[in-house]
Amino acid sequence: LGAGEHGQPYLEANPWSAERRRALGLRMPRPVRKPQPAMSQELHQLMLEQSPDWRFGLAMILGRESISRNGSIRLLKWSDIDFDRRIIRWRGEHQKDTSGKRGEDRYTPLTDEMARALRAAPVQGIGETWVFPSPADATKPCSRFVMEGWLQAAKRRILKAIEDAETREAMRVALRGVGFHAQKRYAVRARRHLPPKVLEAMARTKYT
Repeated sequence: LGAGEHGQPYLEANPWSAERRRALGLRMPRPVRKPQPAMSQELHQLMLEQSPDWRFGLAMILGRESISRNGSIRLLKWSDIDFDRRIIRWRGEHQKDTSGKRGEDRYTPLTDEMARALRAAPVQGIGETWVFPSPADATKPCSRFVMEGWLQAAKRRILKAIEDAETREAMRVALRGVGFHAQKRYAVRARRHLPPKVLEAMARTKYT
């Protein structure tokens, strides 16, 4: 419908109205998959407040600011962080390009919040040392299983801190399905005002 020339509607009636669908035996098309959750600013802040380990909190900040997968963040090395030029290098061997294949090295801005969080990390390093060393062996990067364990621990802490049963249950529902990739979804949606190609370059993912 909508107003056409001289204020006249483009169509006399909605061609996809409920009455027309019933008359023709048509069904409203459904999305191919359910909408994926995004981590709201409120949940993000709660995760930081209830972080069980400094590595988890730092990963949450970097993921949100850089629009990056947790798998890429875990494999950062201190040599990838350029505080002087204010950029982060994302190594090609740990990345996927828009076609789903291994890509080339990419560079994204190092924001003020990211720089502060990195400088505040209790374990600092230089060169080829891991930004997120494994708690069990600092010569190895933190595994995705350990990160996932911290994520679940943060969720439990959030729920435990809520005394009211009804509020706690509402929070339990809000946390359902919210993981590291929900961070990236939120970061992408919050930057929809950017040109698509700029957003794709920042997120290293194709959005259509």
